[in-house]
Amino acid sequence: MVLTKDSYRVLGVAPTCTPAEIHAAYRTLSKKWHPDLNPEQRDYAHGRMQEVVAAYSLLKSPESRKDYDDQPRYRYRRTLQERGKKPRPKLKIKVPGVLERLTRFLNRAKAKAAPSDPVKISQEHFAMGVAMMATATFASGARREFELSAELDPGYVDAHFNVGICCYRMGHYDECINALQRVLKLDGTDNAALQLIKLLRDRDE
Repeated sequence: MVLTKDSYRVLGVAPTCTPAEIHAAYRTLSKKWHPDLNPEQRDYAHGRMQEVVAAYSLLKSPESRKDYDDQPRYRYRRTLQERGKKPRPKLKIKVPGVLERLTRFLNRAKAKAAPSDPVKISQEHFAMGVAMMATATFASGARREFELSAELDPGYVDAHFNVGICCYRMGHYDECINALQRVLKLDGTDNAALQLIKLLRDRDE
């Protein structure tokens, strides 16, 4: 069966969930949508059950789950892109020493970003968010950094996109869609945003 919905959303769990949480969600939903338990809407329940089974089959395997998570549309963007210019080379972020990098970015922001240069400050917040995204536990803080980046530079497409990815990783799917819709207002051809919104839409919308 070809998946047309995001597997995590189908199961009602966040992408950072544990295997045990995936299994528990599957057990709950398989009981909820079993066709024999929904005689008045058997066809509808059958369709939902197929989605649940397909999502669980994909996510229960560590290998297939990793392949799923590694798809480009689920990745945050690392480029420090200047508006009207080509993207800078991608930053190479490593998990070890992330706190040291955060301190460096903070110091750099204080030393170099003048209050009269909102684009420069926006880029510093973006860089901070990228560093924080290297560790899953910092997703909430990273979201705030990307939000600040987008507030200072409203046309910064990648900042809006990364807000959406932070929301996605935390399981805040409606907020993710809202952020990605802001991306499309700036760039209606952004394929990653288009694809992720389509996958996250509720099946009844």
